Amino acid sequence: MYKYRIYKADGTYIDHAAPYAFYSELRPGNASRIVKLNTAPFHDKRWLNSRGGHFEKPVNIYEIHFGSWKRKDADTTYSYAELADVLIP
Repeated sequence: MYKYRIYKADGTYIDHAAPYAFYSELRPGNASRIVKLNTAPFHDKRWLNSRGGHFEKPVNIYEIHFGSWKRKDADTTYSYAELADVLIP
């Protein structure tokens, strides 16, 4: 398991889960987990090789953790479908 440590201008820091992680630690933990992903056969090598150059370009990642952003009550979280009506407007 791992997290990124992000240092702020004032010298303090926060530990943050990886935005592209495939798996995470179960609640209440929130670390990203390293797992073996090559368990399924893929047949997209030609497409992957045709993409080229995108890893050198800037990326903007917008994240939201629904369970900590908004809840129905102290013990109940919204589903993705329910939050779409709240988040999208």
